[in-house]
Amino acid sequence: MTDVTNKVIIAVAGEDMVVDYADYGLTFDSAEIDFLNALRPAIQERFNVDIQDNHSWLYKTRKATESKNVYLIPNSVAGVS
Repeated sequence: MTDVTNKVIIAVAGEDMVVDYADYGLTFDSAEIDFLNALRPAIQERFNVDIQDNHSWLYKTRKATESKNVYLIPNSVAGVS
């Protein structure tokens, strides 16, 4: 199995989108808001999903230091497990 490193892995509606963060002018150390703002248009285009609603972000990032991957995942919804 090939190790995936230095990527953004986006999970939307049960699908994955894997991109190089450098393609969006980002680095592993970029702030969460920078990832959200940079990737929002690509997510809208591919999935027809907006990750922001009324100025609130519906997604968040998590960073894996060993692989240097950044995961973009939906926020938890209260009462849903």
